[in-house]
Amino acid sequence: EAVTAVQALVDQAPSDPLAYQLRGTLELYLGGLPAAQKDFETASGLLPGNPVTLYGQGLMQVWTGHWDEAKDDFTKIRQAAGLSSTQGSDITTTLAYVQYLRGDLNDAKQTAAAGDDAASDGVRQELLALIAAKTQPQEGTALLTEFLRTPSGVPRVREAEERQHAEVEARR
Repeated sequence: EAVTAVQALVDQAPSDPLAYQLRGTLELYLGGLPAAQKDFETASGLLPGNPVTLYGQGLMQVWTGHWDEAKDDFTKIRQAAGLSSTQGSDITTTLAYVQYLRGDLNDAKQTAAAGDDAASDGVRQELLALIAAKTQPQEGTALLTEFLRTPSGVPRVREAEERQHAEVEARR
């Protein structure tokens, strides 16, 4: 149903970059990476430097393991005008994650610490704990333990407990 609606939007407005951004994002989440890439490229051609398109391209790079390209896309987005503080913080957190995946732990730590939006706090706390776990295992363990006690961490603890319980029940 969503695929049909987004396709209709592209058919109705073939020169609107938003139509391609939406279809590209949907394709990305459905696993249609080549189609998503094509739509993001089309959107970028129609409106170069658009933060929404860059974000989609950045996610595409993350999902395909192209860390350098993802870092470039998210760095460009951070410099874009007109982002809300929440969007800026989300981009900052995503960039920190990409830096972490690239192995740039110091850059990732500095970038994650720069975020200031409450909505991204849990993700940043978890990322900082993961970074610490790689460089200083005792500190990382303490940070992860602290994170799992926060409202952001509690669902993960419950999920882990439920998985563990299901595994025990399956063995019976």
